[in-house]
Amino acid sequence: LLGMLVLFGAVLARCYRTVGLDKALVRSGLDGIQVTPGRDGGLWVIPILHHVDVMDVTLKHLMIQLNDRLGLICRDGTRVDCKADFHLRIGEDPRDIRKVAEAYGCQRATNLEALHELFDFKFTAALRCSASMFDAKGCPPR
Repeated sequence: LLGMLVLFGAVLARCYRTVGLDKALVRSGLDGIQVTPGRDGGLWVIPILHHVDVMDVTLKHLMIQLNDRLGLICRDGTRVDCKADFHLRIGEDPRDIRKVAEAYGCQRATNLEALHELFDFKFTAALRCSASMFDAKGCPPR
């Protein structure tokens, strides 16, 4: 009887998953998607019924560098080189983590190269749009 209790406790302990404060658990399966940030504890996972992914929710750093022919064109037609740093972070709310997991997947949201592939075009377009409003000296339109 004691051996059965120890075995049951060991199986039960393996079914409860936790992660650190900088990660979140995303469980999908029988009862839909459930998200738990690391600061909120853990999740019960039944191996056959659930699939668990770990999402890194730390601050990600993306650098966009536009030089030479890829440089920004200002309002006065001058081409300028630009280097911009962007910082991406998933909100701490479980709904935010769930939206990112559903839209991009846990692995893509964690991988820096995949994030660069996803957001490079959008950030470059924003830089080009804002540069077109200024001249090479940084003066705004009059």
